[in-house]
Amino acid sequence: MRKTHSYYDYEVYEYWPDCHRDKCLGYAYTIYKKETDKIVRESEEWFDSEAQAGFAAIGHISLLENGEG
Repeated sequence: MRKTHSYYDYEVYEYWPDCHRDKCLGYAYTIYKKETDKIVRESEEWFDSEAQAGFAAIGHISLLENGEG
């Protein structure tokens, strides 16, 4: 489910790489331009919990807004 933070939407999802089809290794996120399907950024790492991935997405959105992301 997508959530909104500032001028962006983000979605946290379970991370299932091809080499571990039977086991979720963690969580990752995708950041979208608000109210569109245009992907702005995808996480380059996975996180141990859904909450950690959500906090990381919000942190990355803050960087994007400051021209650093």
